[in-house]
Amino acid sequence: METNTIMMIALILIQTVLFLILVVQFMRETEERQNINLQIMRVAQKLEDINMRLYKMEIKQ
Repeated sequence: METNTIMMIALILIQTVLFLILVVQFMRETEERQNINLQIMRVAQKLEDINMRLYKMEIKQ
């Protein structure tokens, strides 16, 4: 009986650790996605700035 209890506790601990690893991995991926989105927004802003400059140059001519 004691062996079964110890085995059950060990399995629960292993499952808990695996679940925590999964949560940490998900958080890392979410953070990476946010960083990528920020970079995309910066590039979009730069392209918009270039577009405006070209538009202003076109109007001047």
